[in-house]
Amino acid sequence: MRADYHRRQARIGYVWHPALSYAAAYTIFALAVKLSAGTATADPIAFVLMFCIGALPPSTWAVHRGMQRRSLRKGPSVRWHLANSVSGTATLVIVMTTVGAYLVDGVTILFALLLMRLGVIMMAPVLDLVFGRHVRPAAWLAFMICVSAAAYGLTGQSFAALPPISLTILVTYLAAYAVRLALMTHQTKNRDRAARGDWFLVEMMMTALALAVVCLIIFVGLASTNQLSTLTFQMPSIIAGLAYGYALVNGTLIYLDWRENAHSVTINRAASLVAGLTASLIGSVAFGFIWPSSDQWVLAALTASALVILGWETLTALSHRSGDLSFEDEQRRDPLELSAESEL
Repeated sequence: MRADYHRRQARIGYVWHPALSYAAAYTIFALAVKLSAGTATADPIAFVLMFCIGALPPSTWAVHRGMQRRSLRKGPSVRWHLANSVSGTATLVIVMTTVGAYLVDGVTILFALLLMRLGVIMMAPVLDLVFGRHVRPAAWLAFMICVSAAAYGLTGQSFAALPPISLTILVTYLAAYAVRLALMTHQTKNRDRAARGDWFLVEMMMTALALAVVCLIIFVGLASTNQLSTLTFQMPSIIAGLAYGYALVNGTLIYLDWRENAHSVTINRAASLVAGLTASLIGSVAFGFIWPSSDQWVLAALTASALVILGWETLTALSHRSGDLSFEDEQRRDPLELSAESEL
């Protein structure tokens, strides 16, 4: 019994644990950034500063923990190369466009989330196919459901009334994700733990550095114009940054799973869908946010069905495979075993 438990944790624990953390953090982020929308419009510089101040500790902590674990194992220094540097740049674009998507006036949390999630879900099996990875039938079924959802959404009033800025943000977001996931798939979605650790650390280092530089530039700019005294403390913006930084750390660990994108993207998008639905309900009841329209709930249901199909098929396939392997064999086969924290 104990061996079966450890074997199950070796297969899925390192993914589902960060997924739950990701869902909780993303719920807080979505609510906090919507509550900050008014401030962001009135004083965008202050919003950006507070958000970056909040997001800096999680990324810095991730870099510290990663370097600490590497030092304890006496591993090599972090290997920087063009691919992980470009991926880190794409990650920064994703951070900016994600925040921007939720700040557009009149666009609900659920709708903004669905726009971004549908695109990435549809992207996953295509990238697997391009890079010669096996794509399970369930992934193609989920892909077709998402295409149907997108087609349905295009005929709905929500898409027709979408402001041009939202379309620009969406296109930029999906382009950045295509670059990031393509580079990950080609370079480091494999069983080499050191390579995955390098990739994670480079992305987190670049994120932390960019956040620190933005904070410094804003502080210097305000000080040089004698406007520091006018700066107001904005707790929702700081909370939004803190929650997003924590979600980014866990989301990156999920994406770096060595299995196909149809698996890792499923886990990540399922967690964010749960977060979006939760944030929409809480925001509507507690803070008076716009209640999502009926066509947005239909889109959510279609997206959820695609995720359920992929998730169920993945766990069923893993369960069948585990019956043919001893715990020791599986440990040798999957070097990415115990938890997300052991990645680094």
